[in-house]
Parts: sequence; structure tokens; C-alpha cells
Amino acid sequence: MDTSILSSLYSSDGPFATVLIDVSRDNENGDHEHDLRVRAACEELRTQGADERVIGNVRRGLFDATDLPAPAARLVVATAEGVAYQRTAGQRVDQTVASYGPLPDLLSWIERRDSAVTFVLAVVDHEGGDVALFDAEVPEPEKQESVGGEARFVHKVPTGG
Repeated sequence: MDTSILSSLYSSDGPFATVLIDVSRDNENGDHEHDLRVRAACEELRTQGADERVIGNVRRGLFDATDLPAPAARLVVATAEGVAYQRTAGQRVDQTVASYGPLPDLLSWIERRDSAVTFVLAVVDHEGGDVALFDAEVPEPEKQESVGGEARFVHKVPTGG
């Protein structure tokens, strides 16, 4: 994982509230379960000394809609000024991580993102092909290109005696 995008986050003033949580809503009680997870994470931040402005910013970041299918995880790093960093990934989080301190707690997020696999899928035949770049977490391609050749040389070979 390229962590250079996190350098501005570590050079910002804290303290930071960091929450890594499962935002999947893939069953009939999904919204209720998500509410309970967010409430528990906010309570954990409160017990660690986070003020209400920071907790409110985290809560707003956690309720942003996601366009990923389940499973989906969201990382929110917030300060009293607002949400400093927010990302979503197609992974399940079994244990919510909620911490409040002078630096963001990004270890769990980096471990998850570092294990993600990117691959190229090429479907090729005698007339051309499709090439797509996929992230193993997301079922839709990041980039896709179709190439074609000349069809005038495509012949069906006669079979039989």
C-alpha cells in the first residue's frame, strides 16, 4: 500500500479519533446493526476522552453512504475541525477499532489494505479481447479496455469427410 497519502494526516494537529468499522448492510437488520456499531464506537471514543465535537464528526463520517456491496469497511479519522481522512474498502471488519489519541491509529487499516490483491483479467479470442484491471475487494473493474482485430480473416473451418 502506498502510504504517502497519509503523510499530510500525520503532519496535522491532533488529537485524532480513528474508527475502523463494518458498514455492511446486507441483511434485513443491517441498518439497525450499523446504528449499534456506530453507537458502540462513539461510546468507546467517549470513554477514551474524546469531546462531543470530535464524536459528532466521526458519527457523520460513519453514516456517509457507501457504493460498495457487502462486505464493506470504513475508516474515519476525525478531529474537532472535521473529518481529516475517510476511506471505504470491500472487506469485513469483525472487531470495530475505535481509538482517540495524539496520532491516528491506522495500523489495522494498513494491514487490511496491504493484503488487497490487484489483478488483470484478459478475455481474448481470435477477433479481439477485453482487458480489465480489478481490485480483489470490488466486483467491478477499475479500468476496462476492449480491443478488436480485423474480422475479414476469421473463417470457420469445414469439418467432416
